[in-house]
Amino acid sequence: MKTVMKKSESVRTKSQNLVLFFNIRSSIVSEKLVSHHQLADDKIRKKRREAETTSQTDEKRLTVELDMDHLLMLLLLLWSSGLQAEGKNTSTGAQCETSAKADIVLVLDGSTSISPTSFQDVLSFIINIVSAFDIGPDRVQIALVLYSFNVITQWYLNTHQNKQAMLEDVSRIPHLRSLSNTGRALKYILQNIFQPNVGMRADSEKIAVLITESDSSDDVDSPSQALKDAGIEVYTVGFHYASERELRSIASDPDEDHVLIVENSQMLGDIVDILTINLCDSIKSSERVRLVGGSSRCAGALEVKRGEWRPVFGSNWTLTSADVMCKELDCGSAASTGRRNESSNRAAWEISPDCVESGSDLNECLSSGFSSSIIKITCSDSVRLVNGTSLCSGRLEVKSDQSNQSNQWWSSVCEADFDQQDGEVVCRELGCGAPLVLWGALYGEVKAPMWTKEFHCEGNESALLDCRSSGSAGKTCSPGKAVGLTCSERVRLVGGSSRCAGALEVKRGEWRPVFGSNWTLTSADVMCKELDCGSAASTGRRDESSNRAAWEISPDCVESGSALNECLSSGSSSSIIKITCSDSVRLVNGTSLCSGRLEVKSDQSNQSNQWWSSVCEADFDQQDAEVVCRELGCGAPSVLWGALYGEVEAPMLTKEFQCEGNESALLDCRSSGSARNTCSPGKAVGLTCSGRRGAAALICL
Repeated sequence: MKTVMKKSESVRTKSQNLVLFFNIRSSIVSEKLVSHHQLADDKIRKKRREAETTSQTDEKRLTVELDMDHLLMLLLLLWSSGLQAEGKNTSTGAQCETSAKADIVLVLDGSTSISPTSFQDVLSFIINIVSAFDIGPDRVQIALVLYSFNVITQWYLNTHQNKQAMLEDVSRIPHLRSLSNTGRALKYILQNIFQPNVGMRADSEKIAVLITESDSSDDVDSPSQALKDAGIEVYTVGFHYASERELRSIASDPDEDHVLIVENSQMLGDIVDILTINLCDSIKSSERVRLVGGSSRCAGALEVKRGEWRPVFGSNWTLTSADVMCKELDCGSAASTGRRNESSNRAAWEISPDCVESGSDLNECLSSGFSSSIIKITCSDSVRLVNGTSLCSGRLEVKSDQSNQSNQWWSSVCEADFDQQDGEVVCRELGCGAPLVLWGALYGEVKAPMWTKEFHCEGNESALLDCRSSGSAGKTCSPGKAVGLTCSERVRLVGGSSRCAGALEVKRGEWRPVFGSNWTLTSADVMCKELDCGSAASTGRRDESSNRAAWEISPDCVESGSALNECLSSGSSSSIIKITCSDSVRLVNGTSLCSGRLEVKSDQSNQSNQWWSSVCEADFDQQDAEVVCRELGCGAPSVLWGALYGEVEAPMLTKEFQCEGNESALLDCRSSGSARNTCSPGKAVGLTCSGRRGAAALICL
């Protein structure tokens, strides 16, 4: 062989001489046969070269002479009673056992360069290949195209309903003779064979196998590229005078899997098993997405297989799109995505993010192109949040690594085994912001197995499975007790008096400040809620001395509820957005930023996690309302009976506030414990502040 395939190591040839085809008992006879075979081969090659300039009459004479050479070989074999013919096929009978669908088109060179004997060898090769597959309309379909100067369809993909009928048709394949227009044949099968009206199925693997002895008389680069661009995997089989360079250019990558070359047609039988195994692997393989060049199988440049593996590029690619790929790979959630810039363009698949995010089949979202800017993705691998409203919220699931199980699976975590530090690690691993641990059932009940370990994170680990853990006694979890986690997106406020005030920065691959026109308090409020910092109290601009790289943000996009990464574009600016959030208080379900049901962030020491609590109107008065409205940057307050802004099932704050009215923040006020752990229906404080400051008025309705 000229090219040895990796997968062929399991199906090694028995020898590189005549012993490949016959079991020779006498070593002396074997040596004589090998010597004669080499001389005969040399003679055949020489006479074929001479044949290119002979007349048609001379060609007939040459055919007789060549047939005499093969006859002499046969006589020599029969001469020794110690010889037992194995036949030309050394296949061990490899069978492709799969229920997967495949549409295979055999493209057979029937030109003059192939002698009648070699053509019969090729037909035997085809019989062996067909015999290896389960043929049928819901399994493997095989079409055959014969070409020389012109192209003939011997049979279509849907012609044969079973293997026996197809094998019977092989003997009827004619030897065309004439020039070898391989390029025309490749173009023909794309336009006429790989078509739904002649049997091609949308949900099948598409494969073309070219079998040829000589160089093409026409261009093969464009038609072979068109096949690969259409998602068709191309194999090439060559012998005698076939050009290795041409076979490699026609075949799909990698060459070691798709290019098979033998010295002569008699050796085709030796690669039946190799080709069968490779074809079967292509048909069976469910892998169509991979990440390469990263630190693990869950990080790196995105590649997709559609006939052949290619890198992926595309505009408007988002973290949401990347998350679909991570889930396809069973790699948890998307932690980050970006671009890897290469030195030059190369063949790649262009991907449509909208198509991917809609749930369409991946193949429908790809088109062929060229690019040097390749998408790269990092997935969380071992943790994910499911059933959430964004990539940074959902029910927590952890991939099992327990040694007593042969297969990994995703398990939920019971809230009794999970605390604030654990949440910080998970949010960091997912590339999200500050965590909030929620009671279960917010993101749906779960019937999956529960994680049987309790995590002991310190909060600074890179991944949850890097944390110490101990066995948990709980094999199950009470209904509604599976951890539901909401992390803020990758947002921070820097340079302010607290984590809830300062210049706005967003991480999208790297941390950058944010700028944008038409930025409003409503937009800022979205950022405050992402940070779990209450409501927006104020927003403005911080002017710097010179431009620097920054993210330009679309306020309309932010306020629409879209994922933050979808609202950003790269730019530069010296006018950076700054925000001050209320931090500890917020108004929810209101008609404006200055109205809603009052909620206060708990700081009670007997709880491991903070949460937002409503306030009972019996614990709240006019002075308290003045402080809240001031803290939110609003005007005069009106304290209303509850239910105006919705009933609430959240816990009630167990403190009574005793503000004097001049404090900067509600939690700066004195407070005393309240005897109430619940509040009568309709008694949660609903507060409306005016848009500008003025005298406070307490209104009891």
